[in-house]
Amino acid sequence: MRFFFASVRLRIFFLYALILIGTFSLFGASIYFYSRHQIYAKIDTMLDMRAGGLEDSIRTYLKTRSLQGSDRLAWLFPRSEDTEENFLTIAAFLTDNKLSVQEEKIKIFADIFDAGGNLIASSHTPPLIATLRSDILRAAQSGSRQVYDYIVHSPGKSPSHARAMIHPFIEKGEVRYLIQVRTSLNPVRGELAGISRLLVFSMLTTLLIASWAGLFLVKITLWPVDRMVRKIQNIRGDNLSARIALPDSNDEIRRLARTFNEMLERIEKSFIAQKEIVQDLSHELKTPLTIMRGQLEVALKKPRERAEYEAILRSNLEETARIRRIIDDLLMLARLDSRSTALEVKNVLLPGIIHSVLESTQMLAKEKNIAIAFEGPAEAVLEANEVHLHRLFTNLLENAVKYTPAGGQVLVSFVVEEKGFWVKVRDNGVGIDADRLPHVFDRFYRADNHRRSDSYGLGLSIVKSIVDAHQGQIRIESQPGVGTTFHIYLPKFHPMPFFKI
Repeated sequence: MRFFFASVRLRIFFLYALILIGTFSLFGASIYFYSRHQIYAKIDTMLDMRAGGLEDSIRTYLKTRSLQGSDRLAWLFPRSEDTEENFLTIAAFLTDNKLSVQEEKIKIFADIFDAGGNLIASSHTPPLIATLRSDILRAAQSGSRQVYDYIVHSPGKSPSHARAMIHPFIEKGEVRYLIQVRTSLNPVRGELAGISRLLVFSMLTTLLIASWAGLFLVKITLWPVDRMVRKIQNIRGDNLSARIALPDSNDEIRRLARTFNEMLERIEKSFIAQKEIVQDLSHELKTPLTIMRGQLEVALKKPRERAEYEAILRSNLEETARIRRIIDDLLMLARLDSRSTALEVKNVLLPGIIHSVLESTQMLAKEKNIAIAFEGPAEAVLEANEVHLHRLFTNLLENAVKYTPAGGQVLVSFVVEEKGFWVKVRDNGVGIDADRLPHVFDRFYRADNHRRSDSYGLGLSIVKSIVDAHQGQIRIESQPGVGTTFHIYLPKFHPMPFFKI
């Protein structure tokens, strides 16, 4: 069963078939019960008309009997001292089998009972119903009309279903007689059985045709998906540039194909970025490792003075620290990008962080006679990670000081908006060419050849990752020979903090 439902095509077809079966069953049941109700209503109408005719005849008899000296109906009602005996005669005449009504192959029979439920006259000899059920009798004696179904058991014959109606005859507020009319339901049940067979045959035929059509439609609908699957199965790590052809229809299949192509594009970019990172990292680590190996080989060629060994060790220590910084920065970038480490945020004072970074950068700025200025309000609080913000502005200011010539100026300013802050770091340094601006945040990318030897191209990548981790924005404007400006937007409240201190 699990294997059966593993296919989307089969699941859709199964649900479609269930809906068809439920709909056809409801439709067939509605037609059957509506037809049954209409047939039974027609039978009840005919029974009621027959009972009403008998009631009118009895009332005519009673009215005629009450006329003194009238012999108009003497031939029908023979004179007798016992008036009840006369009624028995008329009752037998009214229920005579020869006078039974037959309409549309439905034969109606009649019985007359007295108020106590004793049979007076019947269309059948012997009568099929000699006594009434106690519950039916009590209800009829109270003056209410009764309709009920019963089963007739005849010797040597199969049971027969019938329907009867009891019509109380009320005179002067008292029930005097009970008029019962009845008919066999066998023709009706046969007709209903024929309707049932016709409905079942029609529903099964329609279900088979609709199911086949549904399976065909499902196959046609999912054909683009099958084609996409075959295309996806041929995509490997060496052909990530392959894309799925978009269908002409503007439906879910097209959106699925477009979404998968977008995912492939992101994966391809990620693979290319990883490949470039490995290449750049190998290049960055190769230089310090080559220096360290060369110095150690030179030191081992012959005995040297203590000072020479100390110089070699200090040089190796610097290169080791350089390698350590590269590794630490890459680990930080990996954590920020993957969000594998919880970002702890708290309310921090933005001007305080900027002033702290300015003080630590003043020594580097004084060496080049660069003026650093700050403009902005003294109070500005936001939810952020203080350590990451400190690293962000440190990288930006150190970068600005490095590429600003002696005597230049670096300006840090920010403005407060309703939902966040725009921080601007501007310098009048060497600037960056327009064709290189889109790549300044790439890892190990150097915008020009004026970088110092201790720079390895991860500073701005870390800045971008920190801004993204805080759900912020960053953009850069630069002109060669004029300067560079970084625009950073930081929201006041972190949208989804992992930890809030």
